[in-house]
Amino acid sequence: MASKPNSKNTKAEILESYEELWKERKELEGKLKQLQKEVKNNGASQNDQQSGIVSKKLSAASDKMTATMDCLVELHVGFGGAVSELSEKLTTEAASLQDLRQAVAEETQQLEALYDLDEIEEDTLDELIETYEENSKTWFFSTYYAKLLVKIFKAFI
Repeated sequence: MASKPNSKNTKAEILESYEELWKERKELEGKLKQLQKEVKNNGASQNDQQSGIVSKKLSAASDKMTATMDCLVELHVGFGGAVSELSEKLTTEAASLQDLRQAVAEETQQLEALYDLDEIEEDTLDELIETYEENSKTWFFSTYYAKLLVKIFKAFI
């Protein structure tokens, strides 16, 4: 008998379980038909006891098939809900990814315009930092010497 599937099974496991249940159903239907043929062939000649055994076997087979079909229906409902939920999450994530890509493209364009960049490569950031440090040193020294010159001129005046 196939194991009862749950929501943590993979799609392949669920399909395998379904196929096993389908085979079991076919076997039970075959046994049911065989028992029905036996009942028809033996008809009135069988006694009540044998008739009771056959009806019990038929009832058991029918109950087992009904239980199997109920499990499959539950599995179908649960699987559909899980697929729907995953689809919604995937759509949300795709929209977020699109927003991020657009923001990165806008930032890249702003940086290209601000720093006159033709291409952004791996070492572009290092080059920008180096240029910044050189410019800040130049600015510091030019400001320092300008203040020094002002003091010297004031001293002579």
